[in-house]
Amino acid sequence: HMNADPTIIELSIVEVEAGGNAGGGAYEYAFSQRVLLCTAKGEIQIRLNWMGPNQFKIYAVATSASQGQFEIRPIEQEGKQAVIINHCTRPELINLAVVVQGPSKKNPLIVCDPQVINIPDPDWQMLAVANG
Repeated sequence: HMNADPTIIELSIVEVEAGGNAGGGAYEYAFSQRVLLCTAKGEIQIRLNWMGPNQFKIYAVATSASQGQFEIRPIEQEGKQAVIINHCTRPELINLAVVVQGPSKKNPLIVCDPQVINIPDPDWQMLAVANG
């Protein structure tokens, strides 16, 4: 079975003076869900919420998913969101790298790294997952 509604993860990025967690300290990013637990096939949408004057966009998505787990849709020109079809075929911890690009070559690529945990149709009595 497939989850009817897509799972939406908001990726918020803001330019900071110093001490950020990406781009050599120049940017701070956060995901609305840092760790996503999936139990059935479904669509994951990663939406960029860029808070700043310069228009950044999602440039690419790379994953550690094994063959057949993820289907990454081509990213639209605006780069506002990335869409992944998660087939959730086997238990697996999957690291994502969402690469965000700035408007100029001087802007560093920002790598943001949420995780997806696939556990197809678990017996919920046996499973306790910490919400990261």
